[in-house]
Amino acid sequence: MSRGSRRQRRRARQRAVVLGLLVVALAGATASLFVRSSTPTTASTTSTSSTTTTTTTTVPKIAATLGWGVIARTGRGVAVDQRWVTVSGGARVYVLRFRKGATAFHFHVGSEDPPGADAAVPGDVRSAISAPEWRVGVLGVFNGGFKHAAKAGGVAVDGYVAASLKAGSPTVVIDAKGQLTIGTWGVDVPARGDPVIAARQNLGYLVLDGSPTPTVGDVAAWGVTLGGVNAVARTGIGVDAAGDVLFAVGSPILPTQLADALVAAGAVRAMQLDINPFWPISGAARTPLHAPAPFAFAGPYSEHDPSIYATGWLRDFFVVLAEPSPASCAVRSPYPVPGRVMPEPPVAVCGPGG
Repeated sequence: MSRGSRRQRRRARQRAVVLGLLVVALAGATASLFVRSSTPTTASTTSTSSTTTTTTTTVPKIAATLGWGVIARTGRGVAVDQRWVTVSGGARVYVLRFRKGATAFHFHVGSEDPPGADAAVPGDVRSAISAPEWRVGVLGVFNGGFKHAAKAGGVAVDGYVAASLKAGSPTVVIDAKGQLTIGTWGVDVPARGDPVIAARQNLGYLVLDGSPTPTVGDVAAWGVTLGGVNAVARTGIGVDAAGDVLFAVGSPILPTQLADALVAAGAVRAMQLDINPFWPISGAARTPLHAPAPFAFAGPYSEHDPSIYATGWLRDFFVVLAEPSPASCAVRSPYPVPGRVMPEPPVAVCGPGG
């Protein structure tokens, strides 16, 4: 074989090797591409599922107010606060405020007054705080109005009428939601379709439309005082523009001083409750009480510990309950049946009925 032929054959073998290497490289590249294209990426394997968004309704917590000292907070914010008001003559009046949205109310008759009522009414409104109220949680207590013999107005609770309600008279009303308001009976209370669990009347308005009424200066119009003196222990109840409930007590004070104190505390409507030293009794707890226990704050000017309402008292009184902390829950009482005396115990209801 000539030298030229051997050179050609060597070059042919080199070209074949090179060509083989190219084929292998191309094959590897093709395989690599195939592997990458057949392996799903993270994006392609992530399944997109439909997500149901649940909107949770939050209710702003009730904030503290400048000039008021906080007594009780619950999951809803400030529930009970207090302040002292100095009125003309230097008299000092103590005011408890029960905040709307955090508190509810229940009314009781006394063991002696109204006469015969304690034996006639259902157990939830007799002369001692009831088991359903302890279950809900008790935040406060305060006295009711005059004795039945004073003929100062009507009293009705759980369908039992202890004294006929007078049309046109200012009236404390508690509805099936446990909310307390003050209005004129037969005019703006009871509201249409709003069942009344309790109603209490006691003379006329002390405060109306945010101002003392013209009769506050007539001391004789506001009850018979012990010893015939003008200035004695007096209590009153009012509501402010926000729907908060105010309880005021002072001693010794005049009706006009009680009215002025309630106006200073924000009352748009207010009534006098009981008077004279033996009867003002009020108290408030720092947290909801679920069994009889001392109230952290006993109202001033009282000759009795407010815990007396847990064991039974002679006269009618109001109990302040804590609204449940969840916004979906609320205090409710069964709707009364007209013409029937039946229990209306407060209970905490959650869900659509709350």
